[in-house]
Amino acid sequence: MRYKAVVNQEEQYSIWPADRENPCGWENTGKSGNKQECLEYIKNVWIDMRPKSLRNQMLETSGAAHSIQRAHPTCECIHHLFEAHVERTPDALAVIFEDEQLTYGELNQRANQLAHYLQKLGLGREEKVGLCVDRCVDMVVGMLGILKAGGVYQPLDPAYPDTRLSLLIRETQMQMLLTHERFLEKFPEHATHLVCLDKDSPLIYNQTAANLNNVNSAASLAYVIHTSGSTGMPKGVMVMHVSLRHYAQDLQEQIGIASDDVFLHTASIAFSSSVRQLLVPLAHGAAIAIATTEQKTNPLALFELIKRRGVTIVDTVPTFWRSCIEALEGLEPRAKNDLLDNKLRLIQTTGEPLSLQIVNKWRFDFKHSACLMNMYGATETSGSVAVYHMMDEENEQGKTVPLGKPIANAQTYLLGPDLQPVPEGTSGELYVGGPRLALGYLNRPDLTAETFIPDSFNNRPGARLWKSGDLACCLSDGNIGFIGRKDYQINIRGIRIEPGEIESVLSDHPAIRQAVVVDRENNHGEKFLAAYVTCSMKTTPTVSNLRGFLHGKIPDSMIPSTFVFLNTMPLTTSGKIDRKALPAPPKTRPHLENPFIEARTPVEETLVQIWSKVLGIDQVGIHDNFFELGGNSLMGTRVVSHIRDTFFLDLPVRLVFENPTVAELAVTVTQRKAAKEERKDIEHILAQLETLSDEEAQELLYEKNRTVQRRSS
Repeated sequence: MRYKAVVNQEEQYSIWPADRENPCGWENTGKSGNKQECLEYIKNVWIDMRPKSLRNQMLETSGAAHSIQRAHPTCECIHHLFEAHVERTPDALAVIFEDEQLTYGELNQRANQLAHYLQKLGLGREEKVGLCVDRCVDMVVGMLGILKAGGVYQPLDPAYPDTRLSLLIRETQMQMLLTHERFLEKFPEHATHLVCLDKDSPLIYNQTAANLNNVNSAASLAYVIHTSGSTGMPKGVMVMHVSLRHYAQDLQEQIGIASDDVFLHTASIAFSSSVRQLLVPLAHGAAIAIATTEQKTNPLALFELIKRRGVTIVDTVPTFWRSCIEALEGLEPRAKNDLLDNKLRLIQTTGEPLSLQIVNKWRFDFKHSACLMNMYGATETSGSVAVYHMMDEENEQGKTVPLGKPIANAQTYLLGPDLQPVPEGTSGELYVGGPRLALGYLNRPDLTAETFIPDSFNNRPGARLWKSGDLACCLSDGNIGFIGRKDYQINIRGIRIEPGEIESVLSDHPAIRQAVVVDRENNHGEKFLAAYVTCSMKTTPTVSNLRGFLHGKIPDSMIPSTFVFLNTMPLTTSGKIDRKALPAPPKTRPHLENPFIEARTPVEETLVQIWSKVLGIDQVGIHDNFFELGGNSLMGTRVVSHIRDTFFLDLPVRLVFENPTVAELAVTVTQRKAAKEERKDIEHILAQLETLSDEEAQELLYEKNRTVQRRSS
């Protein structure tokens, strides 16, 4: 049946059967066709045909309303905000890591000395400087020192494979690289000037401690941070000082950082979330508590740090927060309540969709008083552009917490394929505008032009919009609701991953003909990477072989948890790979190099059961590698939690990394159990000795010694 699109004097649109007379007051638009074609026509043209006032109203009701514009103080760079607090409170605590801590005055002095040293070495304005250091106060000293010297800092995670570090150094064309002596072997072939913050400290800290003259302007480049790239090459996002300064000041309206706050740092130095966790608190006079590698992966160790250091603000990804809740739930009530008796006042989540189940578990089961806030942003927007403050009552709008509303100096638009706003409740691509957009992608003018487009809703010269690739809609309360991705980009534990980068490296393997990487969900509701491959040889490579091949080429966070071997890829009618038709990963033991060997002892048998439950597979051999079976650090925390409940042993998560097979871990568990029993025996003997005479005490010790000798023989 054919239809026609009609319009009335109020510029309202409708469709009507083509063979019927128009309703009174309605006229033909000239468009006819089937019902769907007429609906699409109305959807695509009705905004442009409306008067400007109604078009602006449409922008507001579609979730594309501009946020409030804020004029900030005239200081141009974020380190100037930091220096203002140095002047006011030089003795206030600035950063603490394990046993080392620096006041604002001490941190400023070290950063100034480093900046003067870098300038003496010839560092020029906006020249790029790599920063590859351990988790310690040098992360903060290095960032501030580079910015103060007029350089552009490029953070490099020392955990990255050497080949990836080399690639980033070459692409960025770094003039200098700040590192620690133990990482020097990672950079043997590079002509970049290497500065060891530990080895060269006598030279660095012999420099003047005076603040430097203004060597940067608001338009100067501040940092370059690389994210995953769809073509197989990571892309460097360039952020200016003006964007960084705006971010620190705009986000402050939502967080309200005070001088008595302690902000927890857990992010990798190479992620943009490190900017929020390090530089933003320093811009507002707060202290930073840097978590160790063990603490940032072990929920209970992290909560011990939160309590001990008086942490007030935590910034995390929902997946890890879920692991924290699970770990706390596994404790005895007294131990759980002791850890929850802390100073936390704000928990921020970002990086991936937040399940309402996690929020309600925290609020209604734990009854903790901390405020909860969900944030949305990206490296290209210098950080968060929208926030959602979670109220005490349960949200009944859906299973996922909304992205929220734009913060000051950020604009969000929900647009259709024609770059026009979509109606309320309709899916559209999320675009972001405002002064905090990145300059673009390093050495990628084509990608910059494709992703950062002119802002047709803004009269300011040069105004741009960033295409996020995220699909969202405007909810009835004006908040933005997340729907999914427009492309194949994946978000795993807050890390943006382009599957094409992994697929490109996998395809270089001589035995692989085709490779497709997608995200799947485990029984905990957590996403993981699954690689589907077809082979070009008769011999199928093992999971161990493929993981080893990827290990030296991409970060561990990008190595798939599961590999599924297919004879052929499913195809669409047009001949393209049909990602939606890929089968679910099997719950069976994967093809490994080690043969399957069953448990030999009760401890091994118990550990096999724990691994099988945590990993969701039906069979585990005692020599199977935990990570080749699909394990990750979050699953490692669950293994440790089950070990605590079963064997009454508290083990650090790192032991799972150091003993990645059941056989190895069983030895550690057995030794720890024996040591614990021995301590209990000693405590029991000491308690007995206190009640005995000297003669009775000697007789008791003699009998205990004979018992030990009999056991050893």
